[in-house]
Amino acid sequence: MKKLVSVALRSILVLVVGLVGIVVVTTTLNFVLTAVEKEGYKAPGTFVEVSGKKIHLVTMGSGPANVVLLSGFGTTVPMLDFLPLQRELGSKVRVTVVEYPGYGLSQDTDESPSTAQSVEEIRQALREAQILPPYTLVPHSISGLQALYYANKYPEELAGIVGLDISVPQQSAFLHPVKESLNAYEVLRILGVVRILFWIAPDLGGATTIGLSPQEISDYNMITNWMLGSHAIFSEGNQIVSHLQSQSSLRFPENLPVVLVLASTSAMRTGEGIPGLAWRAMHEEILGKNAQGKVVVLEGEHYIHHGNPEKIAELVWQVALR
Repeated sequence: MKKLVSVALRSILVLVVGLVGIVVVTTTLNFVLTAVEKEGYKAPGTFVEVSGKKIHLVTMGSGPANVVLLSGFGTTVPMLDFLPLQRELGSKVRVTVVEYPGYGLSQDTDESPSTAQSVEEIRQALREAQILPPYTLVPHSISGLQALYYANKYPEELAGIVGLDISVPQQSAFLHPVKESLNAYEVLRILGVVRILFWIAPDLGGATTIGLSPQEISDYNMITNWMLGSHAIFSEGNQIVSHLQSQSSLRFPENLPVVLVLASTSAMRTGEGIPGLAWRAMHEEILGKNAQGKVVVLEGEHYIHHGNPEKIAELVWQVALR
C-alpha cells in the first residue's frame, strides 16, 4: 500500500511540475513574441496625447465632411473592426476611427472614465489630430452613450449622428451591475493561452466575418492577443450599468439629424432579456421630439456594420453631406 501511495504521489508531482513547466514556456514565449510583434508592427494611424495617454486615430478619405467612428464595448481592434465601413465611407468623406484607451493601439489605463470624461477625451484627441468639427458621429453599441452626451453638451459641433445598434440608458433596467474582481482574459493572455487558441483556430476572434484580407485577419488576431483583457476594458465592464444610468435623463436634441440603425436580430427578438418591440421602442423614445430622427432596421446581428457597409455608408452620407 505504501508503495502504491508513493508511486501515486510521485506521479502527481511529475504532472504538476510538467504543467508548471508548460505554463512557464508558454508565458515566456508569448512575452517574447509580443515584444517582437510590437517592435515590427507599424501603426497605420496617428498618436496623440490626451490626459497623459497615447490615443491612436486612423483617418481615411477626404471630402467636405468629417465622420467619426466610435467602437462598442470589448471591440479589441476598432480600426480593423470598422475597416470595411471606413473604406466605403472614405470615398466621399473624411472618416476617422478613434481607439479608446485600452483598445487597439491606444495606451492602456486603469481608469474607468465617466461618459462625460470620455467625450472630452474624444474631442481633445480629434483636435490634437487636426480633425475639426462639425462631426457626424457613428457610434456602435455602448458608444451611443458618448454620442448622446456629446449631442446634448456640444450640439453646435455635430452635423448629426448615425447610431449602430447603440446602447440606450433605459436598458439599464434590464441589466444587473457587474463587479468582477478577476480579469480572467488578462490571465489567459499573459499565460499565452489566447495565442495558442488563435494558432489552433484563427477565426476564434470573429475577424473572418468582418470582410478583411488574410493579412488584416492576422493583424486583428495579433492585436487582440496584445489587448484582450486590457485594464481599461475590464474596468469599463464593471461600470457599464452605472454609465447607462448616468445618462437616463438625456434625449437627442430636437434639431439634430439622428438615424438609429438597429440589427434585425435585436429589433425582432423575443424571449428573455429585452423584447424586440421594447428595444425598438426605447430607441424611438430616446429620439424624443426629434422631427429629423428615425429608426432603420437592417438585416444582421449586433455588429451590424460588418454585413451592411454600403447601406450604412448611404445613411451616413445623407446626414454628413446634407
